[in-house]
Amino acid sequence: MLRLCVYALLSVFLFVQTTGITILTEGSTYAQLHTKSDPKSWGALLEDNVHATEVDGISFRQVNYTGFAGDKKAFDAIIESIATANVFSLNKNQTYAFFLNAYNALVVRTVIRQPCRRTLLSCKPIKSIQDVGAGLLKKGDVFNQYAGIVGGRKFSLEQIERFLRNPAPKFHEDPRLHACINSASISSPDMRTEAYDPTQIDAQMDAQMSSWMANPTKGFKLDKKAGKVTLSKIFDWFKSDFASHGGALKFVMPYLPKDAQQWIGDFTRNNTLRVDFFEYDWGLNGQAPCNCNIQVADIQVAGQGPTVAADSPTTPASPVRSSPK
Repeated sequence: MLRLCVYALLSVFLFVQTTGITILTEGSTYAQLHTKSDPKSWGALLEDNVHATEVDGISFRQVNYTGFAGDKKAFDAIIESIATANVFSLNKNQTYAFFLNAYNALVVRTVIRQPCRRTLLSCKPIKSIQDVGAGLLKKGDVFNQYAGIVGGRKFSLEQIERFLRNPAPKFHEDPRLHACINSASISSPDMRTEAYDPTQIDAQMDAQMSSWMANPTKGFKLDKKAGKVTLSKIFDWFKSDFASHGGALKFVMPYLPKDAQQWIGDFTRNNTLRVDFFEYDWGLNGQAPCNCNIQVADIQVAGQGPTVAADSPTTPASPVRSSPK
């Protein structure tokens, strides 16, 4: 038995040394996939491939999916590390850092795996993540499709999000998660340019909320003349997540610019502030790396090891990002 344990630990050590991947082990305090200084890290790939831009009046961070696909060895190693990670006995910070990284890496992988929309008569790049799995006569349901293996279990993107929204019984949901997961769409909260780190996760989640609320094209906009604020549609879809915090507006108040906080506080003493929501733009937040000469059967997929249980954490049903509500 002792020999088996030593052999297992040695195998993990050799895998880490040869791939540069940080594996989550029981009791680990380091739950991010890589460090930014590692040239093959998730953080380094994000830094290289996520950049600010503007499309149709909406400011957002564009994702270079071709860049992720081009660094196949590094990206596949990240997907493999997500699949084989030990996700048990993690504390709250480790859990949120790891699963936020996993969601964002798998959403990139989803676009890379199916970048073309194919029919019998045509092939063209997908224009939205909602095009994944869609056909002439059917609408795609990408968020409920198998996305990858996380900690040895099969997950859809929706299942990861449900787990983050209801990580009971170990700890309570942190609604800031909605600022930290990226659904590969223009109106989604922006992809962060560094990996989530359990030692910094609280500050990183605050920064994501503040950045989101500072974006008047898709996060928060104040119209003083009309006595109205406009918030991301996500606050409407997931309103139940903010109910225990006094509602979406009260929840976002600490993350608003100081002048907006002051004006809203003064205005609402004697007036009712209207709350509206931005239209959600499901356009892809980058160019899909479509090559119509490559057949679907020829696409190599990492992280589909032999190993997995078909179940996932059981949580209540949630709004799905797969279609505008």
